[in-house]
Amino acid sequence: MGNETVYDVAVIDNRRPIDSAQTVVEARMMADGEISKVLSVSATVSVSSAETLFGEARYRGKVNYKVLYLDGTTVRALDYVSDFSGAVSSEVVKTGSDCAFKAEVLDIDVSAVTSSEIKVAAVVEVTLILAESENVRYLSFGGE
Repeated sequence: MGNETVYDVAVIDNRRPIDSAQTVVEARMMADGEISKVLSVSATVSVSSAETLFGEARYRGKVNYKVLYLDGTTVRALDYVSDFSGAVSSEVVKTGSDCAFKAEVLDIDVSAVTSSEIKVAAVVEVTLILAESENVRYLSFGGE
């Protein structure tokens, strides 16, 4: 009786958050009419991976702002898109690493208002997510 052990290799993929960075993204919006009161400000954010270097992963993003204001008694809306970029530093990032990013708006505020201009600022947190794979050798058949 022979005992033939057979091993196979399984590749296990794992995505884990590594580190995060915060940045302030500002926008200046010119109104069509006269601003008498700012009613609300909201923002959404999206990011994409730009490049990975040794010890750092760079990203590009956009913040989409929506502002509602009063022009006399008329409610008006302003939309604006601000581009931003940055990097998250970590010693586990290597050149060519498979990275993804998750972003969220932590806070948004109106920093200045004049009769024709609204200045808003959003605090954005960008989290680096690293994809790692590991080869695991396992016993697939152990004989009789």
